[in-house]
Amino acid sequence: YIVIGAGSAGCPVAARLSETATVLLIEAGGNNRRLEVKAPAAFPKQFQSKLDWDYWTEPEPHLNGRRVFSPRAKMIGGCSEMNAMIYIRGNRYDYDSWADEGAQGWSYDDVLDVFKRSECNDEFDDEYHGTTGPLKVTRIADIDPVSVALIDAAAAQGVARKNDFNGKQKEGTGQLQGKQHRGRRCGSAGALWASLARW
Repeated sequence: YIVIGAGSAGCPVAARLSETATVLLIEAGGNNRRLEVKAPAAFPKQFQSKLDWDYWTEPEPHLNGRRVFSPRAKMIGGCSEMNAMIYIRGNRYDYDSWADEGAQGWSYDDVLDVFKRSECNDEFDDEYHGTTGPLKVTRIADIDPVSVALIDAAAAQGVARKNDFNGKQKEGTGQLQGKQHRGRRCGSAGALWASLARW
């Protein structure tokens, strides 16, 4: 098989295919072995660098004609190596709507098993989470005081506190989990190499 693009989708596709077949994975960008990729707080330093395609929108009529910068990673692992590392899945309603409109195999119950198999969650082990996959998921240890104040303010206004935004119910306020392991980013490329290392 030939997989074009070693991004957030290409890496896991190549890893899964390589379990039973030979795979060539092609990526236009470079590697992800840089401090600004691995160190979570340094991710903005990637923007408009050689790690970024430097895309901009067309002039936006509702933004007074301004163009908006849209960072898109140019490296192995794609945007999973550039984003803010939040681990949150889509809403059940979206997946079920796709299935209702004919996308067989895309209901929430259909894709939940894939999410669970890909996830190595160090906090939750239940019907919604996995603990043996290559993608490391954890609660960020150092939450800044402003985030705590915002969560407390929302709760004071009656928004329910949530501990798990990837469980049965999504609505609420609380701290999110992130794709990190031992203080470093865990994107699709890292998960790919971890997956391949098992063979």
